[in-house]
Amino acid sequence: MMGFGMGFGVIIMLLFWGAIIWLVISLINAGTKKSEETSESALAILKKRYARGEITRDQYLEMEKELTR
Repeated sequence: MMGFGMGFGVIIMLLFWGAIIWLVISLINAGTKKSEETSESALAILKKRYARGEITRDQYLEMEKELTR
């Protein structure tokens, strides 16, 4: 009977360390995903704004000329 309680301690310890490792990996992955999302180029953003109709053709051409210099 006394040895039975020791088994639960090992299982609890494994679950604890597994949760810690999972938490660390999740935090690392969350940080890298944010940086990938914000890496969109200025020209791509300009094209999207033009496609949505936020800027006119003349504004688009002027800004594109400025960006490709």
